[in-house]
Formats: sequence, C-alpha cells, structure tokens
Amino acid sequence: MLHMLFKMLGGPVIGKVVEAGTRWFEKRAEIAEAKHTARLEIEAKKATADIDWDQIMARASANSWKDELLTIWAVVVLTLVFLPWTQAWALSGLRGLEAAPEWFQVLIITVFAASFGVRDLIRNRLGRK
Repeated sequence: MLHMLFKMLGGPVIGKVVEAGTRWFEKRAEIAEAKHTARLEIEAKKATADIDWDQIMARASANSWKDELLTIWAVVVLTLVFLPWTQAWALSGLRGLEAAPEWFQVLIITVFAASFGVRDLIRNRLGRK
C-alpha cells in the first residue's frame, strides 16, 4: 500500500527506490529466517545424535562386566572408608590416588564417565562448560 502511495505521489523514480528498498528488507527477513531454521535443524540433529550414541553404547555394554566391576570397586572403597578398622588403609589409598598424576586422574574419571554414560561429568570435573 505504501509502495502504491509513493508511486502515485513521486512518480516512477521514487516508486523504484521504494520497491528496491522493500525487496532489500524482504530479502534480509528471508535470510534471517533461513539462518534461524538452519540453527534449529542443527540443534535437532545434535539431540538425535546424542540419543543415537547413548543407544549404541547401551547395546555395546549389554554383555560387559566392566560396569559391575567399577560399581563393586566403588562400593568396597566406600565401605572401607566407613569401617573404623579399615579407614586408615582406605584413606591412605585415596590419598595415593589424589597424589597420582593428573593424566591418571582424568583417565579414571573418563573410565567411570564412559561406563555409566555420564558425559558431562568429565566437563564439570575439568572445569569446562
């Protein structure tokens, strides 16, 4: 409507300028919408990939004893820490782990995170977001 008003009042030159400006704004809106749609599609693909990865890992570890072994180890250490007659021995072992090189500590965290499917545990432990 505005385009028609300018065309009648200002003649063909102003009409062409307004038309070009209108096309420019429309094109910018189309580009912004296309970028937004692309971002949404990328996020959807990431979510799908995460779910697919979790399912693949769950199937792969279905016959594995690693999870059970890690769980037993953690429960044994936790139990030893709370028993007065084994507390000094268990805490000494934990201090030994604390004194281990950082690469080894990261390795242990990675094994637990991979085993139990806790991806964010590694990022949070290392202070990354």
